[in-house]
Amino acid sequence: MDAFKALEMIEQMVVNLGDMYAKLQVMFSGNKELEGLFYQLHMEEQTHVNLAQMQKRIVLAKPSDFGEVYLNFTDFNKEMYLAKFILGMPREKINELLVQCYLIESSLVEQYVVAALKDSHKESDSCLRC
Repeated sequence: MDAFKALEMIEQMVVNLGDMYAKLQVMFSGNKELEGLFYQLHMEEQTHVNLAQMQKRIVLAKPSDFGEVYLNFTDFNKEMYLAKFILGMPREKINELLVQCYLIESSLVEQYVVAALKDSHKESDSCLRC
């Protein structure tokens, strides 16, 4: 898959995760700790959206510098399944809900934002290591 399409997929995934965390923040409003946690996770995903958008601009500026990248669609589908599963969980199952959020946050999928460019563009590799 070309780098731009890969980054579009990554961007959509992190937008969806950010939306999930925003909904969880509302679901747990009144519980300051949980509300704060989900707010921070939402903001982290927004940062990932901004990074994906910046990387898309880099690719668009000189597409010939970027090659094909590999994305594991199984991992992406798993992330989206977990997000839907989490939103369907009852509020009382907070421990299980937090475990599922941890599984998302600790997955390798979030590392694709950097890996997609690293694999396809050597000049970006040194910049992304900073």
